[in-house]
Amino acid sequence: MNSHGISFDEVTMAIIISACAHIGALNFGKEIHLYVMQNEFDLDVYLGSTLVDMYAKCGCLDISLLVFFKLREKNLFCWNSIIEGLAVHGYVEEALAMFSRMEGEKIKPNGVTFISVLN
Repeated sequence: MNSHGISFDEVTMAIIISACAHIGALNFGKEIHLYVMQNEFDLDVYLGSTLVDMYAKCGCLDISLLVFFKLREKNLFCWNSIIEGLAVHGYVEEALAMFSRMEGEKIKPNGVTFISVLN
């Protein structure tokens, strides 16, 4: 809860992190990630995929992969975020390997997945 009596939840944090991804505000995104961890927010698939996406879009693939592999549960959004991040930064073989892993986990790809793989 902040000084104005407003409390934040996972949805609020995901929206802020997503905004950081869109404008490339890596340092602010890292601060929000730290806030999330210090305040013991539930790192669910939505907040997790948003963090994976933010780090990937900001060029921090090592942190993006670390967050991805630490997620207890991964949905299509998590997989799409990591595959797109790898593909956009030129890690073609790794992106294809992730796509294969996703299929192995019985996650059905969608149009976003195929566009990322084709990139």
